[in-house]
Amino acid sequence: MDAILDLKAKYPEEFSGVKATEKEIDESAYPLNKNKPVLLIKKNGQTIAYLSGEKSKGKIMEYLEMTMKKNEETVMD
Repeated sequence: MDAILDLKAKYPEEFSGVKATEKEIDESAYPLNKNKPVLLIKKNGQTIAYLSGEKSKGKIMEYLEMTMKKNEETVMD
């Protein structure tokens, strides 16, 4: 969650419509390991990227920035 807050501070306009929610993995339609954290990145109800397992804050930020750049026109309208 810290990585998301840092990116919101760095890219306030791009993150203006972003909301973060926490859910139990069984609420998701993904066959992922319940014992590991998972970050799903969704837009308009569709998952466009995900990251699972224990990752450092720096790795999470790097992945999110890469996803933002890759989906610049579609991820953060």
